[in-house]
Amino acid sequence: MNSRVLVKMLAILFIVISIILILVSVMIATLFAGGPMTDLIIQEVGAEWSEAGEGIIMTVSIIMVIFGIITLIVGIGLWRMRYWAWIPAIILSILMLFSFPVGTIIGIFGLITLFMKDNRAHFRRMQRMPTKAVSKPSRHKVRRRK
Repeated sequence: MNSRVLVKMLAILFIVISIILILVSVMIATLFAGGPMTDLIIQEVGAEWSEAGEGIIMTVSIIMVIFGIITLIVGIGLWRMRYWAWIPAIILSILMLFSFPVGTIIGIFGLITLFMKDNRAHFRRMQRMPTKAVSKPSRHKVRRRK
């Protein structure tokens, strides 16, 4: 299989994971922090523990949303084969290794895919390519013939 196709597959996985992560974190925040589950938690542990729990849940939800947004941006960068997405994709793949079992499989797939010889060479070439220069308007007035 073509190594670029594997990068595209990894990009799709990153995008799907990011969407799931964002949706789950928003759902957890709405259910537990001020949502319908709050009354049950207050009955079980008391109001003072409930407030602390809500703060922890909101903090974890915000971290999950940030992680999801970063994963989404990196997934889009991989889909477009941008050189800046290579190192963050490696870091995210390493972090996914700790999410057993699905994250571990995706992390291993990501590391193998990103460290393939063809892909490393491609991302290095992309890094060295100059960006398109934006032409500046001329300061000189152009004289028109009558």
